Amino acid sequence: MTIPMTDHADRPPLSDVAYDLVRDAILSGHCAPGEVVRAEDIARAVGCSATPVNTAVDRLLRGGLLERNGKIRVTSPDAETGRDAAATLRWFIDGLVVTPARADAAYLAIRVLGHGNHADLQGVRQVLLDLCDESSNRVLAEVLRQHLDGLLLKARRAARGLVAVSA
Repeated sequence: MTIPMTDHADRPPLSDVAYDLVRDAILSGHCAPGEVVRAEDIARAVGCSATPVNTAVDRLLRGGLLERNGKIRVTSPDAETGRDAAATLRWFIDGLVVTPARADAAYLAIRVLGHGNHADLQGVRQVLLDLCDESSNRVLAEVLRQHLDGLLLKARRAARGLVAVSA
């Protein structure tokens, strides 16, 4: 029996599919802060085994969207963490900036975090990814790409007042 070969080059790795699915659920607000995330649920939603899900969860933990506190949960930042995340985003912009106009556009994009919806958040994310693509500082750009989603989540929650204010 001859089995025809198919071209899988067009299909993203299942770990990327799982990552994108959970990231989008968190950033859109479908997953609440502190909500438990179960690998079995992700695997069922993606239609894959545990291995790609574990890879995705590791990325989400490293990126700051998930935290391990006994169980794996959606990050629940406090006000200070949110302020730190916003300051970190500004620091990245300063290090990546190609022109002052691009920096101003990125700063403006960050300011809308507390007021916008999921589409606006995706727009802010794209502005910062575009800045990474344009920057000659490849190392800093890659570090921002790896941590961008967690930073955006924390900065947005702090800007919206969705975190407990420290005394």
